[in-house]
Amino acid sequence: MSVDETGFTISPVRRELPQDRPPPLDRFLEAGPGLRLVVRERMLNGIRMQAGASPTKEIGGVLVGRHYRTGDRYLVEVDDYVAMPSRDSSASHFEFDQRSIRAIFERLEKRPDQYVVGWYHSHTFGDPFMSDLDHRLHQDHFPEPWYVSCVASIGSRGRSAGFWRMRGAELVEINDYELAVATGGDPASAQKRYLASCGLREQQDGPPALAELLPLLGMPTDGAVARLFHELAEDRAEQSGLATVRFLVRAAKAVSADPRAVTDLEEFERRLARFRRPSDVLTPLARASGLRGLISIGGTDYCAYSLDKQRLQRLDLTSLYTFSVRAEAPPVCVAHAPDGHVWVLTGSGLIRFPVIDTAALRKGDLTFEVNGADLPDTDGAPEQIVPVEDGLWLRSASTWYRYECTAGPEGKIVLAARASGPLPGPGSVFVGDNGFGGPLAPPVLLANEEGTLRTWKAVEDGWAPSAAAELPRPWNGKPVVQAAVSGLGWHVLFDDGGGRELCLFDLHTLELVHHVVCEDEDDRITGISGDGSGKVYLQTEGVLHRG
Repeated sequence: MSVDETGFTISPVRRELPQDRPPPLDRFLEAGPGLRLVVRERMLNGIRMQAGASPTKEIGGVLVGRHYRTGDRYLVEVDDYVAMPSRDSSASHFEFDQRSIRAIFERLEKRPDQYVVGWYHSHTFGDPFMSDLDHRLHQDHFPEPWYVSCVASIGSRGRSAGFWRMRGAELVEINDYELAVATGGDPASAQKRYLASCGLREQQDGPPALAELLPLLGMPTDGAVARLFHELAEDRAEQSGLATVRFLVRAAKAVSADPRAVTDLEEFERRLARFRRPSDVLTPLARASGLRGLISIGGTDYCAYSLDKQRLQRLDLTSLYTFSVRAEAPPVCVAHAPDGHVWVLTGSGLIRFPVIDTAALRKGDLTFEVNGADLPDTDGAPEQIVPVEDGLWLRSASTWYRYECTAGPEGKIVLAARASGPLPGPGSVFVGDNGFGGPLAPPVLLANEEGTLRTWKAVEDGWAPSAAAELPRPWNGKPVVQAAVSGLGWHVLFDDGGGRELCLFDLHTLELVHHVVCEDEDDRITGISGDGSGKVYLQTEGVLHRG
């Protein structure tokens, strides 16, 4: 008997969803129709960081939250976002695919109180805008007036994000929205975190006083020029052309009265030309609060030690998926091998963590094999390791070692000594090859040796001098803490007694190219690492940056 003969048909019935019946909310309603948008600070920061980690390809996903309605007026709260994988992504567009849709449902099945309230994507250049393709995608998939679209522009140094919605048949920009921050703490810190995630910083009252720059640039704080700058600082309250004229007159008189002032001014000009702020040379990628300066990057795998959680934190810079692994003792050094393994040096031994399959971890597969190795006897406590494809380099305060790694019983790693000897210069640190010479390339040694920056290359029986240059003040008296090499040159962190200062030196001559002056505690650089492909990453107090 056919369906036509019985007159009986079966039609699918769509189950009611939370967004089908939004609860009314009268407290937000103002006179006239419209939409009020409330965005969580952490959500917007997360999107900006995800976009920053993909500077050459657009990224995207959906916005999650809820909406309320009374008549033709809406309140939309955006609490979170779900990053979507896409096989069709480039520097100019991002599209959803079937894998993206499955990921949405997998995420939201566990969040019955929230649902999709819109979508987002990034632009790799310019201010935020909605292209014709973006317009069609929004109109086809998000036609309701309460759906919102967010565009994050990683290439913008002005407005960091924009929002749009449909009003009738027209796509209109939402010119005003509220940024909801977490309760507790200093409210100003939320603004700083937001600006940091956008690669920006708060507008300063004005440039730092010239007198304050003198010690930062290694210039003497006495003499005619210093006195002149202190007088200028006293006149800063008077913002007038007359104050500027008075300063110029005093400058001319000081130069004519003391010939050394000319030399000091010329030196100040040269050093000021090399002056950089962190925002000038660093691109923020991801929040990394609570992590110490022991960082390592291997490809897109970021690893650091969390003082707060006493765990090794690993972050996939592509998906921004984070997970933790336990270290039995606080690490002394963390380093990626060319094959992707992470080596951790502790006070009691060596641990090797495997290459992580992020996709498997996200599905709940948390099983992986960890290998250990006993430390051979060394002259002093080990301080640094550099894994290479055929073994491991290790350094104490006075001695270097090279080991061959072989597989032992029960997954144990056996270190066989190949060579060792005294360090060629006191305070030397290893600088990994960072992909320039291949996986078998040995590290380079770099040190501040009595005011001279020196490098040594590994040879068969030890180390041979490679380059040397006299260090200018104030770095001639500061020890090297960490260093990394890129196509730009040698990125060197110096210990200034209260923090760390970053300088870039020419790759061949070791001449100072520029130095980064951190005026804010949150900007202080605590760690540096190459990624094995020539790029350099730096850690501040709360953010991972690409240099």
